[in-house]
Amino acid sequence: MRKAYFSFYSIAFILLLLGCKTFSLSLEQDGLINIKNATADSTILELYEPYKLQIDKQMNVQIGVLENDLLKEKPESNLGNLCAHIALVQTQLYLNSKIDFAVLNYGGLRVPSIAKGNLLTADIYKLMPFDNSLVSIELDGPTTLKVIEKAAAEGGWPVDGIRFKISNGLPKEILINGEPFDLSKNYTIATIDYLANGGDKMDFLREKKQNMTGVFFRDAIIEYIKKQTLNGQTIKAEKDGRISNE
Repeated sequence: MRKAYFSFYSIAFILLLLGCKTFSLSLEQDGLINIKNATADSTILELYEPYKLQIDKQMNVQIGVLENDLLKEKPESNLGNLCAHIALVQTQLYLNSKIDFAVLNYGGLRVPSIAKGNLLTADIYKLMPFDNSLVSIELDGPTTLKVIEKAAAEGGWPVDGIRFKISNGLPKEILINGEPFDLSKNYTIATIDYLANGGDKMDFLREKKQNMTGVFFRDAIIEYIKKQTLNGQTIKAEKDGRISNE
């Protein structure tokens, strides 16, 4: 199950509603009530203010510098390429095992773009607001092909370590780490537990054994960016033709 990040902002908003003094009901329909002229209770505002200041302080921390704008596109995007690359690198790091390729779902990237310049913790929380963890799964050739076919049928998903063309919604000329895809081989993929548990109509993965990292994907992204920054590097991502339409 996909879990939404429940921030101090959410708590503060609930407290704000509970602290409203006056309500004016203008319409009731199908159990939904529009509330107008709600006045916030200053006591509640004082209660949640320290939490808001605390979360603002955490979210506004600069973790790196982005050299170019990152855009979410299909069949391939530099934003998707970067995220898939981080999934691959960090999953290998956490599990100390080789990963053949990484695949993420397009809808899992929750912002259309990230502007170049200073990268803040808040940017990553907006990009990945869900508590999804990185996992690896070892798949036989036919199941691996189903994963690739799903990515192609959706018009292109974020991937790393794999290249293919999309022709009439189907993948062709599939290369994994530069080698032609082999239906008789097993492949280990990195992904998020949401997909591994059957999310986004990936039911065929549900019964497969997961090697769990125990690390939220957004935390892995933040860790990766901080490490690059400590090494004196900025963050940059480009499209390289790993997925193309025929």
